[in-house]
Amino acid sequence: MPELITTSLFSDPNLVSYYRLQDLTDSKGSNTLTNTGSVTFSEGYFGNGANFGSSNAGSFLSVASNLGVSGGACSFSVWVKLLSEITALNWAFVSLEDATTHVRNEIRYAYNAGTQQLQFTRSRMNVASDTLTYTITLGTSAWRNLLFTYDGSTVTGYVNGVSVGTVASSGSGVTVGSNNFKIGASDNGTTSEGFASSILDDVPVFTRALTAAECALMYSSGPGGMILL
Repeated sequence: MPELITTSLFSDPNLVSYYRLQDLTDSKGSNTLTNTGSVTFSEGYFGNGANFGSSNAGSFLSVASNLGVSGGACSFSVWVKLLSEITALNWAFVSLEDATTHVRNEIRYAYNAGTQQLQFTRSRMNVASDTLTYTITLGTSAWRNLLFTYDGSTVTGYVNGVSVGTVASSGSGVTVGSNNFKIGASDNGTTSEGFASSILDDVPVFTRALTAAECALMYSSGPGGMILL
């Protein structure tokens, strides 16, 4: 295991939780994950990662918390390697929901009439779903870093440190939602959609929007924006 040197990103006070996914531990905060459906930890991008299997029908990691993100500015990223290609509906890699503002932020992979797409979504529940869609076939051979930022008015999606677009979003949802953070599933996941058949690794969560330069650093500098020696 290489030695790690923390950078300003890892020491940033807005980094509220950091899941290296060697296990269920939160390396930055105290939001330990719960393992549902016997997720295993096996070789990932940095040491171990969370392995959800090639036909995931109900396995995910979660904690009943909004991690301090109350529907406002935030950023989170995840390293993804599929174990099978998507052929129907959608899979959520990371889902973060707030009960007060009724907002759910997600990075998803969708199958849309034969086209694979990444979706960076801020859902104002029972109001609107503001979604940046980026057409890409992830395949099963490559690791990719996916990053979601929201600055209070705009969602930006990044793939391997490069912006793939934006979508405007502001305001709250109504009536539904809970404080919930999930890795490998959506908060509204069912057996037919929402569960990711993949290995996921290294998930930091910030209560601010990272800059474009910081998003590039998240991709290039190793786990959680840390430098590998």
